Amino acid sequence: MAEFKMGQAAELLGVSVDTVDPVQALADECEELSATARELTEQEFAAPTRCTEWNVKELLGHTYRGRMVGVITSNDKLRRRAGRMVRELTGCSSEMVETALRDAGGSAKVAILMLRFGIDADDARHRLSGASEDLAVALGERARR
Repeated sequence: MAEFKMGQAAELLGVSVDTVDPVQALADECEELSATARELTEQEFAAPTRCTEWNVKELLGHTYRGRMVGVITSNDKLRRRAGRMVRELTGCSSEMVETALRDAGGSAKVAILMLRFGIDADDARHRLSGASEDLAVALGERARR
């Protein structure tokens, strides 16, 4: 099945399966999305999406570097996924990530901010709230819209 998906991706990109680095392909797609988002007008940024609950701004605020950071760890599968994601995005140890996620009430975004800035959960929530729940903005990597 993975080979089939890789073949489909390579076909869409117009390259051979042997030359596709899936990590680089994802990074390229994320960069293209970021570049496109930077060019949106305020009206386009507020437009509805297929996710009827979110507009473009809110949807982008739930993603960071190609990952759904808006996850709340409500079950074991999501806890494992969030733990891996926070470790990858912060470079911190499993123990530090587990503690941060617990203190963050299961919020991956809050845990990432806590670990990146060395702040407590309340400060991380405040910083995230001031960034309209957009992790990239809270991290200072993207301007607030």
